[in-house]
Amino acid sequence: RRENLDGRVILAGYVKNLWGLMKRADVFISVSTYEGHPNAVLEAMACGCPLVLSDIPAHKDFLGGEQAFFVDADSATEIARGILTCLDKPEIARQMAKKAEAAASAFSTENVANQYETVYEQTLSCPSRGRH
Repeated sequence: RRENLDGRVILAGYVKNLWGLMKRADVFISVSTYEGHPNAVLEAMACGCPLVLSDIPAHKDFLGGEQAFFVDADSATEIARGILTCLDKPEIARQMAKKAEAAASAFSTENVANQYETVYEQTLSCPSRGRH
């Protein structure tokens, strides 16, 4: 409020209409110093939302430099620069978001289920199965 950002920045807590909010957002920011498997990032990717992410292995494991703006989570200056780049250059941010959205398709329910099925089939056909 002090910075007159009401209506531009939403700190909503738990919401049910997340998909709609992410589809309308100009930028999704995740600047944690550690992540396991960042589902919120995957959701933002699937929504086609431009990304500003901390430069950590969990984010880099499934995103390349042309799909998100990576920043040092400990640097307010870098985080601000990433956000401002998304806001000042929306065409570049949207192009990157489209690439991230395409990458998110690898994590669809169908693709993940197929990957599990492949692992199960390989395990069942392994000649050493059952030997200890």
